[in-house]
Amino acid sequence: RLVAARIEDRTHSIRTLVGVAAHAVRPDPAAARANDSLLLAIRSDAGAGFSVTNLWVYGADGRLLGTSRRPLPDPATVDVRDRRYFQE
Repeated sequence: RLVAARIEDRTHSIRTLVGVAAHAVRPDPAAARANDSLLLAIRSDAGAGFSVTNLWVYGADGRLLGTSRRPLPDPATVDVRDRRYFQE
């Protein structure tokens, strides 16, 4: 029971973190650098106990809106618009 409760708490915390990130990021590719900084701050504030390596937020069309990854990737290398779930 204790393990199940910890897993449930952890899942809730991660969902909350992802929800905050999704609502805080501006859905404008021109705001990518500001979004990157915001996601980096969220990841840093989450702390080591969260085990969050990187946050990535994509628009509904599959364009990268922001990431906490450092060094920053070239946006052309992380284009996922060809994925089926972005085309449906």
